[in-house]
Amino acid sequence: MHTTIKSAPLIISDRIENEMALSVTELCAVQGLDKRPAKNGPPCQCGIKIGIFFDGTNNNKDRDEPNNGHTNVVKLFNAHKDVNEKGALQEPYHYKFYVPGVGTPFPANRELGESARGNAFGEGGAARILFGLLQVCNAVYRTFNEDIAMFHDLEIATKLQQYAQDLDNSDPLNPHAPLPNSRSWLNAFNKKITPELIAARIKRPWPDIAHISLSVIGFSRGAAQARAFCYWFSELLSPDNTFAGLPVSIDFLGLFDSVSSIGPSQSIAETLPFSAADGHWSWAKQLFDPLPDCVKQTVHFIAAHEQRRNFPLTRVKGHNVTEVLYPGVHSDVGGAYAPGDQGRAMRNNKGETGLLVAQVALAHMHRAASKAGVALAAYCVMDERLKKDYIISPRLAVAWNDYMAAGQSAFEGVPGDNIVRTYRGMVRKHMALYYAFRRLYLGGLDNSLGYSRANPQAQEDLQSYNVLLRGDVGLLRQRAEVARVLPGGANRPANIPGSPLLQFSAEPHLSVNAWQLRLAKEGAVPGPEELWALEEMMRSPISPKTPFLVLLEEYLHDSLASFSIAGYQSNLDKAEELLSMATDFDNDGEAPTTPYRSRVWKNYQDAIKADPKIGQILQKRIDTIKHADNFSGYRRDKIRAQERAEQQIGFSPAEQATLAEFFPTQGDVDVAELRNWVIRSQTRTRREGSGYLRQRHVFE
Repeated sequence: MHTTIKSAPLIISDRIENEMALSVTELCAVQGLDKRPAKNGPPCQCGIKIGIFFDGTNNNKDRDEPNNGHTNVVKLFNAHKDVNEKGALQEPYHYKFYVPGVGTPFPANRELGESARGNAFGEGGAARILFGLLQVCNAVYRTFNEDIAMFHDLEIATKLQQYAQDLDNSDPLNPHAPLPNSRSWLNAFNKKITPELIAARIKRPWPDIAHISLSVIGFSRGAAQARAFCYWFSELLSPDNTFAGLPVSIDFLGLFDSVSSIGPSQSIAETLPFSAADGHWSWAKQLFDPLPDCVKQTVHFIAAHEQRRNFPLTRVKGHNVTEVLYPGVHSDVGGAYAPGDQGRAMRNNKGETGLLVAQVALAHMHRAASKAGVALAAYCVMDERLKKDYIISPRLAVAWNDYMAAGQSAFEGVPGDNIVRTYRGMVRKHMALYYAFRRLYLGGLDNSLGYSRANPQAQEDLQSYNVLLRGDVGLLRQRAEVARVLPGGANRPANIPGSPLLQFSAEPHLSVNAWQLRLAKEGAVPGPEELWALEEMMRSPISPKTPFLVLLEEYLHDSLASFSIAGYQSNLDKAEELLSMATDFDNDGEAPTTPYRSRVWKNYQDAIKADPKIGQILQKRIDTIKHADNFSGYRRDKIRAQERAEQQIGFSPAEQATLAEFFPTQGDVDVAELRNWVIRSQTRTRREGSGYLRQRHVFE
């Protein structure tokens, strides 16, 4: 049972070095960890350090770095030392491996494009965990085998595919044989690779490996994968915590806002008759267990303002676990917002990395990891490229300090330390400050600085969801009043004659979220959390010049407004949709029949008439696809031809941006053609139907 949590620091410095630097005592302790090889050991004795970095859902280093939208996982990966790096990052016997987020290209598993199932259900997560295990084997093998890997790329792809096949298919020659699970598969894998590693080690006994130190870092579903990696890795260890006869430990597990949502998510259970849906299917079931003993320290940064029901929090159990609550939503903690997104992190109408609030959590995770001995470059030795990823603006520091001061009574503790509080109590204080901001602009966002700087799509998202909040508050007030005046509470559904809430079933166009409307129709009595949120929203408005508002208005993002579960989100989404249209409507006169897609297609057709070069972006890809589809030969060869074609039709960031221009601003008026049946059960708009008055679901 989890009851306590720490607060993020009340005060931060405007100098990044101060947020990241270790004290002399801490530096000496780290040096002691690095001297773990025996003092009297042979001169060629070494310790291996391996870093595994699991990125978040729909986050991808290659795609996101050019737009400065990469996560804190990527920034920490870039700062980790490696045998093949250069300059201050080059270090023998050090290895780092990056794992792209689910829903994004992952060539190691033959995932060559973006995946809706990966984004929605976490498909591909197991392959990413196994990829991490294989790379640990590679790192150990490379240490004593002249940097030659144990598994080359094709072998890794084969094993990832084999894992999926083995767990999905029973033996056709023995239909009564039990299906393997991840544990039995790992045991069989271990029985094969451990003797191979030991045999190779006997042939090449040098250098003498005194210890293997792993660090694992993840964000979002990548944090869930990082945790699962620890369970899986523990299955490969002998009872004495050795791997292939070598002492090993996971010295640091760093997590940014751990979300599971693997398989049918908990949000589905709320809207469909599917009570088993909790987002902890398959490998994610283990997340409820305490972490294995091989994990020596865990640090988990949690987003205080995250409310989306598709992003429920799964807290961590285990030895030496520290959980810290940070202001902001999911990606305000783990990163992934680019400077300028939603009009936040901007100065002089230009986005700046140093104004991203996620920089604070980045600096603190870097410090915690370095303190645990993780091989991250210190800020003072970083090159300019890395330093740009770590900068914190003095303006952000002032806004942070003003905000945290407003909640000081709830956050402060023993001088020199951070307070330990209950999770719910601390979240309530953060949300009380947030509701003060929301009620200030309940009538409209036109005078909000962040809104005024946002692009048209973001303005549509922010304003339309604010309208829904206004409707939700009005409806919740009526529900609360009905519960107060009616005998027996409000248990008189809105669809029964005589119900004061009848109007809400008769007005489907009413601007309220689906969840509030459902509760009203069912006559549900408002619960304590709803009544508390309503009380906060009904307080008197505060002055727009109140200092703590600056962080909320100019730096923290609105994940509910911007999280579209229907429609086209990224530039790559739009480029691939336009390619699909161009493939389907290749003949003159053919065109989409639905309103929104028709507008997209018309914009594209007008553009290629004005500039035929734009048409070549898609035409060369259409030709490649047709060539692969018309390939004659064995089925295996045709499949390979199609795979090669997939690899060749990727879009550059510039091409994505060009094609995305043809997509008009998406509004809730377009929702009919953008939703599927599952989404229709959850919302009447493009976004979640839960709203700002619900609190985040937490698995403990």
